[in-house]
Amino acid sequence: MSPLAGNVVPVVDFSEFINPPSPEIKQAVANRIVKAFCTVGFVYLVNHGIPLESIDECYDWSKKFFALPVEEKKFCLRVHPPTGPYHRGWSGVANSGPGPVVREAMELSRDDVPAFPNRWPSESSLPGFRAFCLQFFSTCHHTQLQILSAIALGLGLPEEYFSPYHSEAENQLRFLFYLPVSEEALRTREEERLDAHTDIRTLTMLFQDEVGGLEVEDPGNPGVFRASPPIRGAMIINIGDLLARWTNDVLHSPLHRVTAPPLSSSSEQDAGNRNRMTPPRYSIPYFATPNLDAVIDCVPGSWGEGKMKKYEPISVRDYINMTVSSKHRGYNYVK
Repeated sequence: MSPLAGNVVPVVDFSEFINPPSPEIKQAVANRIVKAFCTVGFVYLVNHGIPLESIDECYDWSKKFFALPVEEKKFCLRVHPPTGPYHRGWSGVANSGPGPVVREAMELSRDDVPAFPNRWPSESSLPGFRAFCLQFFSTCHHTQLQILSAIALGLGLPEEYFSPYHSEAENQLRFLFYLPVSEEALRTREEERLDAHTDIRTLTMLFQDEVGGLEVEDPGNPGVFRASPPIRGAMIINIGDLLARWTNDVLHSPLHRVTAPPLSSSSEQDAGNRNRMTPPRYSIPYFATPNLDAVIDCVPGSWGEGKMKKYEPISVRDYINMTVSSKHRGYNYVK
């Protein structure tokens, strides 16, 4: 585990958990992951089992989708509530967030939920897109379960402790396209990439392109954010609010944001121009969520003698509604 210079997020080689030379080494990897999640709440995973070719192909599909004419993307227009756990389809710049966030999003999940169907472009406009997305979604779910096994082991729980709670893949794959904007507007916050926030679900698996811009709150300096630059082929994982609660706050759900990325070389040559533009940014987060009817309770070992139990049992459905409604005008989204 070796941190990047100036970065608070550690790097862990996951291959020794997937194919461990010994049980002791597997446990050591799990311990390193949990140690990171107890402090900064983030970890880079390298050699995580998702082929680099698949990640690159996913970016290619994302770019092809966002390059479609607006009328084609409107065919996938998101029709569900503007906030909440069920996001399906495309949202353009005007309706992608509550503030001046200059980005587009395409969001999808399992393809077998009639009440909340995915919104696909026509096969003729983007042949192969649907098939690839569903395959990549399944691949991410498999890796998510391996990560949860590592977390369980690092917490001293049975390795498969969390897996049955995530059997229904109530997860979300999101393609994000941050449009080029004035670098000055981002610095002065006239425009936003993505303001500081925590994620509400179990965990987030993020693939980020070479542009950068992700910043993570420094656990030793609250309110100070440190850049977490992309690592080729790596994914960066963070704990969500739900898993923090589930572990009685043993694991930390961290504040993070997306801000102005480093300037492109052409922009740097134009340093005197206050209207120089940031490069476009593409990222692909995968949000893991437990089965909605599951009831979560603080895990064994997280409370007991000298350790207060902070939270009562709650269903995932009620937790999400409670969390979302506290932030977004009292809607109930999970029926």
